[in-house]
Amino acid sequence: MKNTQKAWLFYVASAPQFGGGHVMRSLELAKTMQANGKDIDFLLDQHAAHWFPVLSEHGFEYFDDVNSVTGEYEGLWLDHYHPDYMFLNRCSYPVAGLIDTVNKSGFPKHSIAYSAHVGANVSGFEYALLNPEFAKIERSPSPVLSRITLCFGQKDSKGATTKILSILESTEVPLKLNVVCGAQNEAYAAIKEYVDRTRHDAQFYHAPSNLIEIMAQTDLFIGSGGVSVLESCAAGIPYLAIITAENQSAQVEELSALGVIINAGKIEHIIDTEFLNLIDTLTPMALNQLSNCSRKLIDGNGAQRIANEITTWAKNANG
Repeated sequence: MKNTQKAWLFYVASAPQFGGGHVMRSLELAKTMQANGKDIDFLLDQHAAHWFPVLSEHGFEYFDDVNSVTGEYEGLWLDHYHPDYMFLNRCSYPVAGLIDTVNKSGFPKHSIAYSAHVGANVSGFEYALLNPEFAKIERSPSPVLSRITLCFGQKDSKGATTKILSILESTEVPLKLNVVCGAQNEAYAAIKEYVDRTRHDAQFYHAPSNLIEIMAQTDLFIGSGGVSVLESCAAGIPYLAIITAENQSAQVEELSALGVIINAGKIEHIIDTEFLNLIDTLTPMALNQLSNCSRKLIDGNGAQRIANEITTWAKNANG
């Protein structure tokens, strides 16, 4: 029988409206802590059954109701914008989480926040949560920009994939497109049809298990400002970010200011000609510079760093 006092509970935003970024980044931390000998349970939102097989595949147990959680855990990892604060205040065990999901006024006494942004207890892009295999990708750039990957997360509620495909259709340069459609994208059929009839050389991917192989064959990644931008940075793949949710703005703006990605702005403000002109400025030299800078910033070991630190921190907090 599991001793929950030696286990961690991961409370993660997992309902369809939250996309997949929260679960995927927390899953990397959970896998790392599991490899370090910790048992991990997940607390999911209601209507998150699509994540059950993913968690089971990695040997994690899960709850989808806060009232089902019993026992005392060594600690709780929080990655949720709208958690049940009554549940959190009942928790007597330490709470760690990401700064963009932390509201200290609703937290128990012991809490610590991590972030890639300034303002957290521990900050820096070296704490980015992602699969360390991304940092092992061997980039093989083309002589000219031609291989472009489009990926706007699990849901793409703003229809960014279709919009950018439409814009790229008007370019005179022949492109090789990798079009990735998330599992919860309701426009799946329309995107597949668009890919089938485009004049470009296009491949369609529906809910791939990961982006590592796809990313390795990419000159430019065009996507939203969530987890994929950090994965791309670790891989040294030049990234053109389009903000599709307000909570992505800070990360995109900071990475852009550091010179490691291109910020194309909000999806609602994208203008066809300006977007194509922006891509035209991305010479091989400019892409190489983005690649070199991004890889220096993120090394892919963030999950191990956080796992080590919160384990020690929780041990001290528990006395």
